[in-house]
Amino acid sequence: MGWGMRADEAERRALDRALETAGRHGLGEHVTTENLGSRIRGLGCVSAMVALVLLPPGIGLLSGPGGATTKAVAALLVVLGIALPVGAIRIEGRLTHRDTRLHVFDGGLVVTGHDRTVPCAWPDLRVEERTEHGTYGSAGHGFTAHWLHLSAHGVFLCRLNANNPAARHIPRSASDAELS
Repeated sequence: MGWGMRADEAERRALDRALETAGRHGLGEHVTTENLGSRIRGLGCVSAMVALVLLPPGIGLLSGPGGATTKAVAALLVVLGIALPVGAIRIEGRLTHRDTRLHVFDGGLVVTGHDRTVPCAWPDLRVEERTEHGTYGSAGHGFTAHWLHLSAHGVFLCRLNANNPAARHIPRSASDAELS
């Protein structure tokens, strides 16, 4: 998967890799796929905040009195304030091929990502349920999040929110895996 790939193409290629891998490992029929995302998110928001910092002084300097140097700096601020968010949103939209995806099959799962495709049969899967508590915002609002940490043979595969629709297909224990 290369640079500049659109989201639908990235999804199709990841599913094709997962189906091929599942077929080689006898994991059965495809049940569901969940895009777990990546750590590269929010470029558009961050650059929009930069734009809010750059545009007002740039526009103010452009509209006020000043010499050629002042006008050049002002023009640079305005151009950067417009170009950064546009460029960041375009880049972020083209990085979906790096997203981690969880593909659930009848007999196990396949985790795909930028440089990896990892199959795991249900008996080899270790599921650790974790609960996290924290606060957010200036008022300190509390939250509780329930996660499934999936690993196999001592290797971490992914973290899945326990409320995610794909989580209901993940056996929580070896005895659950035998039933599916």
